[in-house]
This record gives sequence, C-alpha cells and structure tokens, in this order.
Amino acid sequence: MAADESQNTLRELWLGGKEGSLCGREQARVWALREQWRDADKPEYGMMSYIASKVRTTKKGRPTGRHPDRSAIRKLLEKIDGDDEEWFPCKFNNEESMGRKRVLTGPKLHAVCKSAKTVKGEVGDVTFPLVAARAATALTNPDTGKLVDKKAFYTAIRENCTDEGADDTWDNLTRSHQQPLTEDQILKRHAFGQYMQGLGQTADYYYEQLVWTDICNTIVARTAQKAAEQALSRKGRKGWMSESKKHKNYNLRGDDKALKLSSWGTVKVYWAPVVTRGKLHIIFLGSGFPGESTEGVEVLVPKVKTALNIRF
Repeated sequence: MAADESQNTLRELWLGGKEGSLCGREQARVWALREQWRDADKPEYGMMSYIASKVRTTKKGRPTGRHPDRSAIRKLLEKIDGDDEEWFPCKFNNEESMGRKRVLTGPKLHAVCKSAKTVKGEVGDVTFPLVAARAATALTNPDTGKLVDKKAFYTAIRENCTDEGADDTWDNLTRSHQQPLTEDQILKRHAFGQYMQGLGQTADYYYEQLVWTDICNTIVARTAQKAAEQALSRKGRKGWMSESKKHKNYNLRGDDKALKLSSWGTVKVYWAPVVTRGKLHIIFLGSGFPGESTEGVEVLVPKVKTALNIRF
C-alpha cells in the first residue's frame, strides 16, 4: 500500500503541476533538448522555437496542453543556468513571484467565454477585437484601465471554452473543409519553381522591374440570403472549436461558390490590383467590364499606365 502511494506521489510530481505551466518532465525535456541541440553544433538561432514545439504545458493535470512560446523557454533556461547549483525541475522560491495574477477569472472569465461563444455563433470566427467590442468591461484590467493582452484572452478561451456536448476545450484547429492539392498540381508547381530558379533572376530584379496585375472580380450580395451564404464562406480555414465537434454544422465553412459564382441576388464587380516596388494600387473596373477577355485586357493596359503615373 505504501509503495502504491509512493508511486502516485512521484507520478504527480513528475507529470502534474500548475495549469498552463511546464511540469517536471517537460522542464527536464527542455534542458535535455537544449544540450542535444548544442552537442550537434547547431547555431542558437531557431533553438527556442524547436524546443517549444517538443514540449507541452499542463492541461487538466497532465502535460497535454498547448506548446509554450519561445520567451517561456528562454526564461526557464535562464533559470537553469542561474546561480542556484541545486536547481531541479519545478523548483521555485516562495519569495519569488509566480507570475502576474490572472485578470480573467470568476465573473470576468464567464462573461468573456459567453461573449466568445456568441461571436462564434453569429460571425463564425472568434477574434480578440470582436469579443472586446462586446465584453470590453470584462476584458479590462482594473489595475491599468486597459484591455488585457490578447494572449491572455486566447489562453482563457483555450482553457475554458467548449463546443456544445464536447469534453475537450477549444483550440485553434484547421477546419475539415480545407482542400488539398492534387499530385498533378504539386508536380506543376515544383517544375515551375525549378524553371524560374534556372533563369538566374534575383529577387531585386522582380522588385525593380516587374508590375503584377490581374483582372479580378467580387460577387456582391444584393439580398439577405446571399449575404448569409457569403458570410459562411468567409469563415477562416482555422477556427476555435472542440476537436470532437469539428464536423458539426456550426463549425464548418460554407461553399466557396457563394463568393465566386454570380447568380440571382448578386452582382459581379470587376477590379484589378497593381503591385510594384512594394506599393499597391486598386483599379476599379465596374460591373460593365467585359471580363477576362481580349477586350478587357485592352481596357486594363492604359489604366495600369495611369496607376503607375499616380504611384510614381
């Protein structure tokens, strides 16, 4: 019985810890990964990002949370390299600060999570500005009178928001509607890249000499139904959702056709971007433009010259 209790205690010390922090095992792994990186004689650049991608913070008592950022890894390694020769994973001084006190707790946290879920239901994508517009009071730090950092907001919803009926909390996941490239498309893009490299042209040449333009169009909704369809299509490829509910209707993107094909209740408006030497100019071509045709190019070319005269 005593042996079992000892094993449980060691397990908790090794795998448990403060929510959102690195447990003992993950801290030891950070140290080991740093030594392995240096033993391979690699430059220091990129080391922090590599280590951060290999460890996870504590979530619900286990190291299954998100990856820490580079600054957290840097601070831990600085602590390991400090003057304390008796450092061990998860050691801290009671006189030291354990970090800033969280602002988003209790009623504030409840209000933020409620607003985030409302935004997701109405808009589809959860962003800090959209939630701040609805819950500015809850997101305000009373000590500074300013909004909390957006990282604190995303940490709060990552740890506390769930989709209906889900056991796991939100994370910024890739939507299942994402379309992969075909093998033929991959081969063609690779061949084109090799051809352009073979010409020996430098990045400076493209920056100084080339003018990039194209005939584009936008489908503008003229009815509420079409506007709603387009809003679903504009959802990002990634969104805040629970893994177990990513295939639910409210987590999916709409059909791209609503943004690309003109139909009843819409009007197609043509325009052309002109990009050169780091500057962008938009040419409005209107709804009566002849489109991507020979006649359309003849109309566009003199407008591009005019745009260059305006920008330069």
